[in-house]
Amino acid sequence: MNRATSLLAGPELVLALLTGAVFWFCARHDSGEGRDVQLCEKLLMLLPLFVVPAAFATVLLPGAKTWWWLGRAVVFTYVFMLVCAGRLIAGFGTGAKGQDAAFIMVLMFGTVLIAIGTAVTGALVLAENRPAFAAWFGARKILGSFLTAVATVPIGFGLGILATIAVTVVASLATAFKR
Repeated sequence: MNRATSLLAGPELVLALLTGAVFWFCARHDSGEGRDVQLCEKLLMLLPLFVVPAAFATVLLPGAKTWWWLGRAVVFTYVFMLVCAGRLIAGFGTGAKGQDAAFIMVLMFGTVLIAIGTAVTGALVLAENRPAFAAWFGARKILGSFLTAVATVPIGFGLGILATIAVTVVASLATAFKR
């Protein structure tokens, strides 16, 4: 697969399609009342479960097992997930309806799933680029799987801190320039 095709068939395309679907859904359910709010709440809580696995599944495409792909997958998954969360939360309407808690929950659940996806796909990328690691992992499947699972904790901790700082800075700047 050539470079242009691998870039086009990356996580960005999947995330853009999912974002389009979320925006279409929100356009149809944006009254901010009753059943529309309930539907937006349910989709918001399921958002990380749809977005993260779909984005990280693109590692199975030919030529995708690179560190560049992994970085793109992590960054764009956060960006698209938070944009979609913002759009869904806007569908809640005005007033105190748990908008801030909903955003924090999406950020937390998304971080957990992204950490899992990063650990698993990071092991795939490492196995693709380092044959010695692939041989070691193949000989010790249980230990390798256990260590990959353990790696999700520091990865998730680091991603959570970075994502929280990034969202805080962007939100602060947006608020400062909005006034």
